[in-house]
Amino acid sequence: AIGHSDSAQIAEWKDSLDEVWQDLLELIETRKKMLAASKELHKYFHDCKDILSRISEKQNGISDELGRDAGSVSALQRKHQNFVNDLITLQTQVQQIQNEAADLQAAYAGDKAKEIVHKKDEVVAAWSALNALCDVRKQKLSETGDLFKFFNLVRTLMQWMDDTIRQMNTSEKPRDVIGVELLMNNHQSLKSEIDARQDDFAFCVRFGQDLIERNHYAMAEIKEKLLALTNHRNSVNNRWEERWENLQLILEVYQFARDAAAAEAWLIAQEPYLISQELGHTIDDVENLIKKHEAFEKSAAAQEERFGALKKLTAFEIREMNRKKLQAQQEEERKRLEQEAKEREMQKSTSVEDRPDSSRDSHQLQKLKSQDSSQNADISSSKSGVEDGREGFLIRKHAFESITKKASNRSWDKVYVVVRNSQMAFFR
Repeated sequence: AIGHSDSAQIAEWKDSLDEVWQDLLELIETRKKMLAASKELHKYFHDCKDILSRISEKQNGISDELGRDAGSVSALQRKHQNFVNDLITLQTQVQQIQNEAADLQAAYAGDKAKEIVHKKDEVVAAWSALNALCDVRKQKLSETGDLFKFFNLVRTLMQWMDDTIRQMNTSEKPRDVIGVELLMNNHQSLKSEIDARQDDFAFCVRFGQDLIERNHYAMAEIKEKLLALTNHRNSVNNRWEERWENLQLILEVYQFARDAAAAEAWLIAQEPYLISQELGHTIDDVENLIKKHEAFEKSAAAQEERFGALKKLTAFEIREMNRKKLQAQQEEERKRLEQEAKEREMQKSTSVEDRPDSSRDSHQLQKLKSQDSSQNADISSSKSGVEDGREGFLIRKHAFESITKKASNRSWDKVYVVVRNSQMAFFR
């Protein structure tokens, strides 16, 4: 266009065309950026929706099963741990959503910015709720595992105590002192075993109390198990003491029987000497007999302590005497209480019969007394000469039909009374 007559105009057109082209390129770039930003926004919303869906699916996948025993609880705990490990990928995506939300908040304002923040908060809240459910599930499984562990401890101790009581309730009966001592040695070995179990009992009780202090969901059942364990433990200790005392009594009886048999055998062995009529024929014979008798007296003196011990009461006899004495005291106390109760009942009945029911009864009584006063005076004067007896009118009220039942008609009645010696007769 150099040298052209319209070169100036052509150059102007060229500049104008370049400017329009640059504007078009800028519009294209702007449009491209806007489309990219819109894609990121829609992708953000789509990712939020997808993550919310996955979180909801995970929440529904959390089981409520707690297991039937310790083995099943351990399997459920491993399964839950694998479930938590699978959430690591989801956690990364939630973090990515938070980062994308921060970037998009810088690019948008107004309603779009609020919607971006709302979606992010919704994802974070759902993720927090899922983590909370996982923590609750983990805690519940842990508490269930502790519960079955406690139950296993209680069951083991209960079974051991049942077996121990079974051994102590054996029907084996000793025949002599050696047999009783053997049973006592075996019983002492049970005591050693009971003492060795004290640490197990203490651990089990502490473990149960710790579960209660942590407000375990099965607190009522744990308290019931602890109470049953404590009561059974006390019954084992009481049963041991009872059997030990019984064995001591049996030992004492067998020892008495042994000593009595030995004493009787000694007496029988000495009986031929005592009934012997031999007095000796020579001085040497007599001296020998005197020495033999002195030896017998020394032997008898040595046996005196044994015979004295046989006279002492055994613990069994003392206990039996105390038991009979206590029964007698209880019987006397029972009779005394019954007598006092009967006396109180009689006094109560008498006081009720003598007491007017109301002012009306009192007025009626006074009226009847005033009406019959002259008649009573005449009868009393006419009967004053009667020997060993009295007669006259009596105003009475029927208060009770029996000791505990009141009469249906308790009005005051006038009757004629005749007393002869120890008999009393009433006439209407």
